Amino acid sequence: MDNQPQSLSEQLGVWREKKNALHEKLKSTLQNYSHPPDQPTSYFSYSMQLTIEGDESFIIGNYTIYNNSPVTLNDPYICLKLSDDHPFYLSGKIIPKDQRKNSQITGGWKRMNEDDHPTEYWLSPMNTAKIEPFQRLSLQHFQLKWDSDTRFRGSMTGYTYSKEIPDGKLAINQIAIQCQ
Repeated sequence: MDNQPQSLSEQLGVWREKKNALHEKLKSTLQNYSHPPDQPTSYFSYSMQLTIEGDESFIIGNYTIYNNSPVTLNDPYICLKLSDDHPFYLSGKIIPKDQRKNSQITGGWKRMNEDDHPTEYWLSPMNTAKIEPFQRLSLQHFQLKWDSDTRFRGSMTGYTYSKEIPDGKLAINQIAIQCQ
């Protein structure tokens, strides 16, 4: 007991010293820790159904924008780019230009470019004008289909844009498929 503090005030002093030491260690650790990015993180999540012969194979996926910054993203939009000579058919809650006025699809995204451009889909959310800090926005349940008898290499990459990110930001992953 000779190393133990005798009084309550002595115990509080020891605890205060330990707390201050831990506080300094935490401050040092946080200063060395990289700060969160000031731009969103975008990514694909998906599930793939492959068939062996005579039927369509497909992916059901989401493209998610996570605004992990303290800044609101205004007028967000995305570009989904398919590789050249791809065999894919993209569908989902994507509304062509000529059908926008009559569309009541919840969570729909309007196509901003012409349908005759087969490798790029420029899309903006129909009912969302901004992504608040630390919130998510997703193009949900899109389908990417192809004939299972086709031999190919193909990919889909994603880019996120907004007024705050006019040059775009590449998604952290892509969808890549090789069928031989």
